[in-house]
Amino acid sequence: MIEIKKLDDKLILIYSPQHGTEWIYEDYLDIGEDITLKKIFNFTKQNLYEDSTYKNDDSFINFLLGVVKEDYYYIPAQILELKNDVLIYKDINITPEYFGCNFAINILKLFEEIAGNQLIIGGNRANSIPLYIFNNLLKSFPTQTEKKYYVRKRISNILNEYVDTTKNYGKLYNQYLEKRNKNTRISNTIESVKNYEKEKYSFVLSQLQMMLNTADGYSEKTWQNKILEIITLVYPKYLVPISELRIKDKILNKDRKIDITLLDENGNIDIVEIKTPEKIILSQGQYRENHIPARELSGSIMQLEKYIYHLNHIEIKETEKLSKKYVNILNKYNLKIQITNPKGLIIAGRSHTWNKEQKLDFEIIKRKYAHVIDIITYDDLIKRLENLVMKFSN
Repeated sequence: MIEIKKLDDKLILIYSPQHGTEWIYEDYLDIGEDITLKKIFNFTKQNLYEDSTYKNDDSFINFLLGVVKEDYYYIPAQILELKNDVLIYKDINITPEYFGCNFAINILKLFEEIAGNQLIIGGNRANSIPLYIFNNLLKSFPTQTEKKYYVRKRISNILNEYVDTTKNYGKLYNQYLEKRNKNTRISNTIESVKNYEKEKYSFVLSQLQMMLNTADGYSEKTWQNKILEIITLVYPKYLVPISELRIKDKILNKDRKIDITLLDENGNIDIVEIKTPEKIILSQGQYRENHIPARELSGSIMQLEKYIYHLNHIEIKETEKLSKKYVNILNKYNLKIQITNPKGLIIAGRSHTWNKEQKLDFEIIKRKYAHVIDIITYDDLIKRLENLVMKFSN
């Protein structure tokens, strides 16, 4: 029998074999051989664990399965014969079933082969598999009974060509599936994805609201990095940001530095200007009965238009140089930098205290530049996130 226990920051696997533990030492560990348990766990003598709570004796043997780092249990790749360490969120109730002990199959190895990436289960880390999705995967895995019925069905289909079999195994297999589907709560894949998206955007929304309430506590650089993370979720076409992209100003014959650019799924570049929320972007007073762009907004618009102008006049060989410069970033997504009518995005200021006239004038300003630049306030960003939460709630 196998049990998995948590001890402080350690994950302990306790094995109690039917015929004692002496053979494990004599036949494997003491002579430098690995021991494989349940066709899943591969341990060496160095993996043995013992303290005042967990002692090794004739009935039990304890192995160190993983340790906590940055809120995740890190389970070494060597133990599960994987390419990468497995990360499991520390608050998850980790059981032997998570590794496939009830199937006698190394499920995590199979999942890694299919995913082609490191497995991160639960928590909020990028590319992690939500716990409920992982549990649904486990539920969908065929049981030993299902495999038994399936094998008999396949064999009987062949034998029926030559002899009359005593039972209709195809019918028995279908009856088993119907019974299992009635007794098992089968989750709808689309609904699962919707629930995940709702949870994701709800979390991002709460994070943004918390940031806006404590905006004074962030440096400008930290603020920009946090908002960039949110942008890539609200605008999923953007894959990766590039900081301080240098381009040539051919009019003044000098280099210009673009603070933040974003690459989409085809490698096309767009430009982002992220200002802090306290920046005033619309005049408080009126000029000829109109609220006009404040200096901060006018300057950002002008700057983006210049960057876009210079980008549109870059030669192909300069684009190729940029692709070589950022090859480490681009290779991950198999991209090359493309410059095809870049657009700009400005995020700045708050609009929740504006009156009706201010909101109307701001909308006119936005629409004036909409063909080139998308201008939004942090309250617009909140509204977009609220709409996304609503979309995946219905």
